[in-house]
Amino acid sequence: MSNIFSSGKLTLSRGGSDQYLLNEVKMLDADNQPIKEAEFEGKFQVQVSH
Repeated sequence: MSNIFSSGKLTLSRGGSDQYLLNEVKMLDADNQPIKEAEFEGKFQVQVSH
């Protein structure tokens, strides 16, 4: 797992097999499928702008 962003209580990271994690929990889409890179990038931009 590699951290992409970490600040206070928020950690965004990438695990193996294109898994994206928020505070070490796999990020899922509305269909309970792992999110794709584009979705992760959008969520990353939202999280770091706050």
